[in-house]
Amino acid sequence: MRISYRSLFILLTLSFGLLFIGFYSVSNYFQNQNTFSNISSKYIKAKSVERLKFIQNFMRPYPLTLHAIAEDPNFRSFVAEGESRRAVEELFVAIKKSEYSLMEIRYFDMQGNEIIRIEEPSTSPVSMPQKGYITPVKALRNKFSTAYFQDFIGLQEGEIGTSFIELNKEHDKTIEPKQPVVRVALPVFQDHQPKGLLIINIGLKDFLKQLGQSSLYNVELIDNQGRFILHQDVNKSIMGYNFDHSSIIAELGLKQANNILKNDEYLTNQLYSLAIDTVIHTLNSQQKLKIILQPKYKKLSALAKHNTQLIYGLMLLTILLMLPMAVWLARSPDDLVKRLYNKVHFDELTQLPNRTSLFEDMQDNTGKFIVLLKIDNFRQLNNVHGYLLVDELIMALAKRLTSLAKEFDFKTYRLSTNLFAFTLDKEYVDLADILLTVHHRIEGAALIISDEYPFNINITLGASNPEQIKQINQVLIDAETALRTALNNKQDFYILEHTNSLESLYKHNIKILQVIRNALKNNHVHCFYQPIHNNITHKVDKYEVLMRISDEDDIIYPPYAFLEIAKSSKYYHRLTRAMIEQSFEFFSTKEYEFSINISFEDIEQPNFLDFLTQNIEKYKVCHLLVVEILESESLGNYDSICAFVKAIKLMGCKVAIDDFGSGYSSFEHILRLSEYIDYIKIDGSLVKHIVQDATSYRVVKNIKAFCDELGIKSIAEFVADEAIQNEIQALGIHYSQGYFFGKPCNELLEKK
Repeated sequence: MRISYRSLFILLTLSFGLLFIGFYSVSNYFQNQNTFSNISSKYIKAKSVERLKFIQNFMRPYPLTLHAIAEDPNFRSFVAEGESRRAVEELFVAIKKSEYSLMEIRYFDMQGNEIIRIEEPSTSPVSMPQKGYITPVKALRNKFSTAYFQDFIGLQEGEIGTSFIELNKEHDKTIEPKQPVVRVALPVFQDHQPKGLLIINIGLKDFLKQLGQSSLYNVELIDNQGRFILHQDVNKSIMGYNFDHSSIIAELGLKQANNILKNDEYLTNQLYSLAIDTVIHTLNSQQKLKIILQPKYKKLSALAKHNTQLIYGLMLLTILLMLPMAVWLARSPDDLVKRLYNKVHFDELTQLPNRTSLFEDMQDNTGKFIVLLKIDNFRQLNNVHGYLLVDELIMALAKRLTSLAKEFDFKTYRLSTNLFAFTLDKEYVDLADILLTVHHRIEGAALIISDEYPFNINITLGASNPEQIKQINQVLIDAETALRTALNNKQDFYILEHTNSLESLYKHNIKILQVIRNALKNNHVHCFYQPIHNNITHKVDKYEVLMRISDEDDIIYPPYAFLEIAKSSKYYHRLTRAMIEQSFEFFSTKEYEFSINISFEDIEQPNFLDFLTQNIEKYKVCHLLVVEILESESLGNYDSICAFVKAIKLMGCKVAIDDFGSGYSSFEHILRLSEYIDYIKIDGSLVKHIVQDATSYRVVKNIKAFCDELGIKSIAEFVADEAIQNEIQALGIHYSQGYFFGKPCNELLEKK
């Protein structure tokens, strides 16, 4: 007897549901049989090691900070002769601001007298609410009799000392709100003779909170007396009122507590403990801190058991609800196949045919062109206007292309997010005229979106022009080559000529690489300088350094002709370093501020920061240098960028964010780095349309307000004429840069 499709479908649905319930029941049974003793000890040990690494990473910067202070020329001068006190105080304040957990920075003489102290605002007078309060000289104290000073006074030259973790106290009184701290000290020597002590207080409140966060374990930290530095119940921790009366003995019993306290490592089926000083040597080993992990398994297991019946009921209800759906699906197999076909062959948003359809349609290619259409600055549109509005824009563009397709008899496809294609028969001999018309009809007439709101976009076209019939993949490669050529040359469209091919593109790239190689070899890497106009003083007081190279015929190549090719080779970083050395030497004898462009690839290059700092010191340009970092997805790697920016700022240089408004998540990145940023350069694609495009004007205006809110100066790029400059001036933007004030040149403007 033959079973119908519908019956088979329903039977399989029921079988699947029952099988799912069976698997869940078996899984739940074995889970209930499990205990913590079945969990691999390696897993909990690995989790403990993770916590230790967290502690280690937290403590690692502070000894480096102390050494950096001790090596500072102003500080050495202050220690030796008492000079540069103000500079040292400002250095201490800058470091205090850069480290969130750093509460105090103090310098003592060998008699325990505080010479300089930078402290938290909470301990500062009400009238001084700034970050990093400089304690007046009359308020400084003598700490010679304190336990921590006596511990630190015997440190040898270069040796780092740490105190116990304890509550922050002043004159034997706990400062409220309670804050656990650890002190780190470095002795200051002159001619191998002790002169004083550098001591920093590190606040541990937020650090301990993050250390204790875990969904599977209760994380605790105890000292050598078994008291809880960290506990899930804050009243039992060092910040609680029961700290001196709560201990591991009261919580686990005398026997188990002794095992924990006496052994560097201790494991049972209920907990794991490990001595911190066996791994981390930056904390005071005499306190004999131990980290303890206890699983939350029992509580989680009880909760899971409590909900088991409810889950069974929901699963059964789900199966019953699936039955009508199964019946409906069984009655409509043709509709399902049709929907699956549409999903595979058509774009979901625009309902245009997709890449799969293009390949199928071109299998019997009898001589068709493929034209690729790309939306320029698509990432910028997403960031500035949001994906919902951009989706409307895509649908409006698809509608416009569909209308043009009827007029010129071509078929339109959507290949990816911002890439469309259309195919034309080879009988169209004037392909350039068609592409010109399509480009004009899209760029020249606004697309209507969001309740009749007009919106202009920029596009670039690239067309294949095969000399003979080719396979679809080769025709598509030709079109992609044409599109890439148009983008690189900033053309509206480009048609791949008969003599052009992918091979010729490769030959061109090889030629450019040879030009780059010879430029490095023969010192043909040049620095051009574009003036930046101060809109307040109406003078040029800074320049941006732009790279050029030349060949043996002294032909100058702009960046777009060689930079992308250089980035794919080993020469890119050599070009950057050549530009840095040349520009630093040039401006070392000038009075102008100047900026250089640094990419994320440069920052990630090994030893690049060392190279940069060495040249800053060599040419003494720290007070003139502005480092421009391109705003892009790379800013997402916050740790690398932040470390680089901090190092640059410590040297006295300034930092700018370039092309703001063109990247991936501009405002989020700027907020995270705002305290280190001096300038924001507003992307030229916004500035150049500010007169005729209301949207660009509003975006630039909002960026200016954003800069003002953060105390960052703004610079407008691509200021090409007086009309744009008038709008920029009216908005109060601090600086302007563009052809209106001067093109990039190998010499500076003559002073007027």
